[in-house]
Amino acid sequence: MSETHGAILLVRHGKPALSRDVRLSALGYRRWWDDLYESGGLTEGEVATEAVRAFAAGATTILTTPRRRAIESAALVREGHVAQIDPDLIEAHLPTPPLPEFIRLGPKVWGFISRFIWWYFGYSDGGETRRQAEVRADRVARKLIGLSEAGDVMIVAHGFFNIMIGRALRKQGWRQIGREHFSHWNARRFEFKR
Repeated sequence: MSETHGAILLVRHGKPALSRDVRLSALGYRRWWDDLYESGGLTEGEVATEAVRAFAAGATTILTTPRRRAIESAALVREGHVAQIDPDLIEAHLPTPPLPEFIRLGPKVWGFISRFIWWYFGYSDGGETRRQAEVRADRVARKLIGLSEAGDVMIVAHGFFNIMIGRALRKQGWRQIGREHFSHWNARRFEFKR
């Protein structure tokens, strides 16, 4: 690995323009996720944090996912700059829990249940498995490390997969600067341990 690397900043997209104040069955949650969350954009007036904009101003590379909320977020981090779209940055799969229709919960609770059974029990409902997502996160981490040889790199992507990329970067000898949380515009900086 080269001795000179820029920093890598993993940014979660801004707040989506949709209400989470609904109660849904498991299948209703799947439709809500696919039809509203995955295809929707940002809340009107959303603004990237000052720290994210400052990092973006000097970044040599900015990548984003193909999801509208991430693309719109990436457009807010540096005026006049169009981020490169990378399908490998898409959020890790959220399976539909195999529960009866009469169970109705909010999207946050369904998201927690879906992620829990996917991560700890390997339930993928025919979608990407945890192992497949870990392989993808390792591939993304290697790509970001390569790009960092030319300067600072930013990705504007999704909360959970950003955490997986961070784990992969740490395995490659990078250290995280700052805390990890799930809020919108959360930014975690990684630097190579020299």
